[in-house]
Amino acid sequence: MKTAILVIIIILIVLILIVLLLGLYMVMASFVRNDGGRFDRTDNPPDSVSDPDYKRYYEEAIRGQKMLADASPEDVSIQSFDGLTLRGWFLPAKEPTNRYMICVHGYRAYGPYEFGGRMEFLMSLGCNLLFPDNRAHGRSDGKYIGFGNLDSIDCLDWCRYLIDRFGAGIEISLLGCSMGAATILAACGDPKAPKQIKRVCADCGFSSGIDEIRAQVTEMFHLPYFPFVPVAVWEHKLLAKYDLRERAAKEMIRNFKGKLLIVHGGADTFVPTRMAKVIYDAADCEKELLIVDGAKHVLSWLIDPEAYKKAFLKWFEPEGQDADPETGKGTV
Repeated sequence: MKTAILVIIIILIVLILIVLLLGLYMVMASFVRNDGGRFDRTDNPPDSVSDPDYKRYYEEAIRGQKMLADASPEDVSIQSFDGLTLRGWFLPAKEPTNRYMICVHGYRAYGPYEFGGRMEFLMSLGCNLLFPDNRAHGRSDGKYIGFGNLDSIDCLDWCRYLIDRFGAGIEISLLGCSMGAATILAACGDPKAPKQIKRVCADCGFSSGIDEIRAQVTEMFHLPYFPFVPVAVWEHKLLAKYDLRERAAKEMIRNFKGKLLIVHGGADTFVPTRMAKVIYDAADCEKELLIVDGAKHVLSWLIDPEAYKKAFLKWFEPEGQDADPETGKGTV
């Protein structure tokens, strides 16, 4: 009897250790910086990419990245609340304007590369553009990825940077992809968000950090939610010093009273399409939802550029003015 109990205890200890180690592996693989400080992705699309849509995505990203570099953007930086140096690219509009757009990239990406495929379109809008690198990405400092939580605080600091530099009379639009979308959704709903934030366009954003981890573990890797997700969340909080359950996009967006556009691919399995509806239903503001049939993660603009641009220009049009159908600039 004693031997049987001892065996059971040993088995339980081994199982607990396995769960702890798997949770730690998930945290280290998913939330620790792994780019080695490399940010200049000017090479060819990765050989491992076989999907033709994503091959085109990479080709467009490289082209747009070069387009921004050729425009000689200004290198800018701020200090985060916890002492990190965060860096970005600032491209002023060709003509003076009080309109500014902060373009926030997604997971394991960086500013110019994430928006490379839309660079020409964005540059045609006639607004000032800021492409920050999130913490632990690109040229910015940091070991642990903020996963929309800490990034949303950093995003507000970038907003204050623009306000301090260019004055309180500016108008800020936020554009984000994937993790960047979750970032701006949380930022705009923060009680401390500056009033200058007028518009938010979230492309393939997840409803919360914990929702995204749950989806990854249960739907992509086919593992049970318990015990893997709770253990990983606990270990993540110990190491990264923030909670994946906090500053959730689906909760923070309730406080935003500006203009909201949610875009999501109908074939997105990385951030399940259903999360777009969760966020949309939670928002209490002027809002629009665009689901692009057949589009995978962050590929809506590539699969249906006409629908994307139409929704985007409607969202971007100045208040009280009609938008030019080609540029989105207001006309009296």
